[in-house]
Amino acid sequence: MRIASEFVDHFSTKEMLEIKYPLLKDSPDELRKYVEGIRKGGTYKENYEKQKAERSNIEKQVFELLPVDICVKVQKDINAMQTYMTLRETVKYYFIKEYGLARDALEILEKRLNLKDGDIYSLYPREIQKLVENPNEFRHLIKSRQEAYANYQGIELPNVIFEKDIDSIGKNSNKEEFISAEGTFLASGNSVEGVVINLDEVNENSIQFLIDSLIKQGKRVILVAKQMNLSHDPYINQADGLILENAGMVSHGAQRARELGKGALGGIKTSNIKTGTEVLFDPQNRVIRKI
Repeated sequence: MRIASEFVDHFSTKEMLEIKYPLLKDSPDELRKYVEGIRKGGTYKENYEKQKAERSNIEKQVFELLPVDICVKVQKDINAMQTYMTLRETVKYYFIKEYGLARDALEILEKRLNLKDGDIYSLYPREIQKLVENPNEFRHLIKSRQEAYANYQGIELPNVIFEKDIDSIGKNSNKEEFISAEGTFLASGNSVEGVVINLDEVNENSIQFLIDSLIKQGKRVILVAKQMNLSHDPYINQADGLILENAGMVSHGAQRARELGKGALGGIKTSNIKTGTEVLFDPQNRVIRKI
């Protein structure tokens, strides 16, 4: 808790770069839950050191097979990528600290203007000054944007929209039963049989209970989500594989998976992969299949 309070308490409880979510420093219960979840896996540091050693060993084997001039170039590229990722995460670290200051100011303003909790996040920064001058003028706009946002959550959009797709956007579609899916490679890991927990469909307070129940039964846990953020770290540590819908190689879930030696696949539609489904998770062949 001491370490977490010093280093991560300014992070968001949800998506770390979205300003509307409360910070861990303002949510003591969430911070404690985060710490307990990290410790529950028991081997967070060991998993990290293990995959680091494995990666170094593979790197050494590859270099032994390559000409010296190619080795120099590859090593340079690896160092550049590692430096970029480190700087990227450092920039996010300080950005979020600034977000915290801006968030505190916005919420003070929200209370002074007698707005409901969260209302101020339905406005654009350029509208704040006008809001201060005439709060009543924005109440109907805030309500309409909140209703629109709620509706957006139910719309399923393809990653690439073709003309033939336009008429079907927004219509309720009958979800097909999940059988199998192929994804894109995000992180190396073992092929395992496990049980799905879809983080987007279960109550947040039930996630740890579900994980504990499966582990107690001797079953492996496969986490499924549209995307993952810092609040999912404790669960990633206890899982045996990740399936992400919207994630690239530098996404949070993909990075955490690689750090901890967990397999991960991306680009798979997750809405019809239901919690409780038993699956074969095979990251090396980039497939997940219902058992």
